[in-house]
Amino acid sequence: STHYLILEAVQSRIIALNLDEVGANVLIRKIPTERGNDDSTYGYPVIMVSPMGTEQLRGGTNVRDDVGYPVMISVLAKNNQDLTETNLNKYLLWRERISAAFRGDQQLQLQPGGIQVHKTNVEPGPVLSPTAVWNNQYQCSLTVRCEARQARGL
Repeated sequence: STHYLILEAVQSRIIALNLDEVGANVLIRKIPTERGNDDSTYGYPVIMVSPMGTEQLRGGTNVRDDVGYPVMISVLAKNNQDLTETNLNKYLLWRERISAAFRGDQQLQLQPGGIQVHKTNVEPGPVLSPTAVWNNQYQCSLTVRCEARQARGL
């Protein structure tokens, strides 16, 4: 599907940012959760890429439609209910770098098939989840809307 190819392209771009301590721990998941495979937990920190939200139809041409696919990007890290600034600067920097990587009408080339995302737009989300802090975790998220021009009809 186009949406899954977009998730893979977003994942690749985040991995290419070489964020300290994250490395390739950027995972595609249905929802951002601390629950790992077989109910175990992931190694932290982890960045999750999820198809959360609603697609948007945004016009197009006489024969093609512009479809905006939502991709939620969530940063999850251990926190131990730490209310001080420990690691806060690092997590905010990761968020800033991820946002910058998709702001300003960035393009993504999807493989296979050569479909192109011709525009990305960052939709801010919570900078910090207080509920996550009380569950011994840091969590923040933002959504990247990836607009692809697709053939109309079947």
